[in-house]
Amino acid sequence: MDDDRKICLIHTSSPLFLSLVNSKIEEELRGTDGELTALLRLVSIRHKLVSREIIKLTGERKQKFIAQELEQNKRLEVCTLQLLEEAKSEVINLKRAKYAVKRYK
Repeated sequence: MDDDRKICLIHTSSPLFLSLVNSKIEEELRGTDGELTALLRLVSIRHKLVSREIIKLTGERKQKFIAQELEQNKRLEVCTLQLLEEAKSEVINLKRAKYAVKRYK
């Protein structure tokens, strides 16, 4: 497991339910099962919660929340891009293996 995926998406302005969803996303990123369905669902829920929170907040609290969320989103983006690169690499390796098997037929 890569240390790059050990992130914390929770910050001081995170509401309770967003913190719970963020914790689940962190667990999925640390997981080794390669199943991304749950992660995709959780990221979608996270987006909705963040959007709702931005609408609810005003003034300085809103600005603080947005700044903290932008930082967390950058971390999440790095992790998901890493997952994408790993998936691309797996596909390339599978295609090479398939080609090698066909050559020996």
